[in-house]
Amino acid sequence: MNDRPEWLDPGKLRWAWWAWEPDYAYRRQGHPMAGVIGNARWLPRWYDRIHAEETVEMMAAAGVNLAVTHFFKGFGLEYEQEGMARTKELVARCHRNGIRVIGYTQFGTLYHEQFFQEVPEAEKWLELDEQGKPRAWSGLYYRSRACCRHREFIDYLKRCISHGLTETGLDGIHFDNSYSMPCYCENCRREFGEFLKRQPEPRERFGLGSFAKIGLPPEAKLEGSIYDPLVQEWIRFRIEGLNGALGELRKHIRQCNPEAAIIANPCLPRGETNLAALRGVEPFSYGRTVDMIWAENGQFPRAENGCVVHQAHAFRLAEAAGYVAVPTTWKHDAEGSGLPKKGADVVLGLAETIAFGGLPGLNWALRARDKGNGFLFDEAILRKPAEHYLQFFRQHEELYAESRPFAQVALLYGASANMFDRPACYPCFFGMEQICVQKKIPYAILSDSDLSRLSEFDLLILPNVSCLGERRAEAITAYVENGGSLLLTGRTGECDDNFREYELNALEALRGHQRVVWLPDTPEKAVNELPAGYSVRVKLPAAAGKLATLMGKLLGKRRLLAVDAPDTVTAELRSSGAGVLCVHLVNYRNERAARGVTVALRPDLVAGREFHYYSPDASDAKTGKVAKPVKRGNSYRFALPPLKTYGILALTE
Repeated sequence: MNDRPEWLDPGKLRWAWWAWEPDYAYRRQGHPMAGVIGNARWLPRWYDRIHAEETVEMMAAAGVNLAVTHFFKGFGLEYEQEGMARTKELVARCHRNGIRVIGYTQFGTLYHEQFFQEVPEAEKWLELDEQGKPRAWSGLYYRSRACCRHREFIDYLKRCISHGLTETGLDGIHFDNSYSMPCYCENCRREFGEFLKRQPEPRERFGLGSFAKIGLPPEAKLEGSIYDPLVQEWIRFRIEGLNGALGELRKHIRQCNPEAAIIANPCLPRGETNLAALRGVEPFSYGRTVDMIWAENGQFPRAENGCVVHQAHAFRLAEAAGYVAVPTTWKHDAEGSGLPKKGADVVLGLAETIAFGGLPGLNWALRARDKGNGFLFDEAILRKPAEHYLQFFRQHEELYAESRPFAQVALLYGASANMFDRPACYPCFFGMEQICVQKKIPYAILSDSDLSRLSEFDLLILPNVSCLGERRAEAITAYVENGGSLLLTGRTGECDDNFREYELNALEALRGHQRVVWLPDTPEKAVNELPAGYSVRVKLPAAAGKLATLMGKLLGKRRLLAVDAPDTVTAELRSSGAGVLCVHLVNYRNERAARGVTVALRPDLVAGREFHYYSPDASDAKTGKVAKPVKRGNSYRFALPPLKTYGILALTE
């Protein structure tokens, strides 16, 4: 059960970036860091204004009530006391203005030139590469990565946490770079051997009599499809170690302050990148260790080159795994400088986030412009639409607070398939998700470790989920026998959780069932137009229309929602804690309004309810009645006003 503090409800929060790095970190880097020019002589002027009372008052007036600012960067607790004192002063100013503050804490790297002066023994804490050399972060020779399996390192982070929550007054901790690269230190070598001893019958799966002389596999084996059983267990070992470290830190944070928040940045999601293999990050187990996760990538929402680029995957994955997604996205993969240039960019990012249940905010507002003589937020073309939308969210919190998706279609996210067969599995998963997003089919992501929730859905889709354990296959078979519908593609069910091929497909008994459609090819497969890794930009698969129609047929009269609108418009069906059923509509091509949009809902969703249409783009944003719905077939159809960027059809009991 998630013990996330109640105040972390994303429907009630609006966040802002507030300089995650202390000034000395900018100076040491010299060149731009996340868009901040570290070697600029004007840096102190901008940095002083970041901490000023007038800045806090300005952001509070705009509707911001959560700040994320600098705390511990990895230089050392003693050296960073001056910077922490400034953070403490900022916390006091923010609290006076109703803004909670979360402190940036570096999980993954140490600025060893300074840190080793305070803690010489920390040289033994570092992640080592295959050659036994310290692993540098992002190629920066002065930033070494620490291994999360070193007890002394975790204990040091606990000291930082205690200082932040008890001395500095922070309301939470933000762990950056909170992942684990492949490490070849003695700790990891020894503990991997102990981990392998849990494996039954090493001869049957590994072809070995024992693990007595086993070593760590080469890092190169983590790419592509992963059949090697030793590499598979190495991935699971690293996932377990990272989650164990974060879980211990979570426990310490809650002991210091039960109401403190935990945000992490494991770079999730990042397109096709196999984060489980390369960084030890498996979303569903990782999600149980934190309250929120930054969705930091190049998925800045937009309609571009015939594609809809979105963060729906990040928000859906977060809700399935039990954390809140907080987008800090960049345009065109330009980290730190891919910022909004016009008001339409600003409001589209805010609209998408609130519509899909994420935590909306301003990653860009306090970044410097004009050589430090101002913030981007000083530009009225950006500030006014941001303020307008944030105030709209605040005025209508009853539509967002404790919001939950109202979905009847589940896309199965296979943990083993995504770890071991990701090059084949993920493009099919994302392609099917793209179809659901653009064809406006209410869906949720379902973990194959959480099949107890199957009965919540009318249709389950397995997009090329090649690895499927026998118990999971049995649960899916029972789901169909109890009335559920099933759509399978590609090699779904061909292999077990260790990527070993079955004699018969695990779902063979369902072939020919009247509620099961089995497509032997993968018509949903999507091709990423951008360099693999950081971002995903895909066109709708050619078969999108046929697949959407097929989903509609499998749902039949059970179908909840149908929306007639361009493919650049998305629709999200959610229910708020106040019992308001909301259809959130977002127009990704918001340079012009989408006209003639209609929403059709199943009769039982409409009966006995009042309905209103709200939009921050309307002249009367507070409330707006719509014409009574027209009964057509098995649904009630609403005709909506032109959709500029964002609108909500709200049905109250």
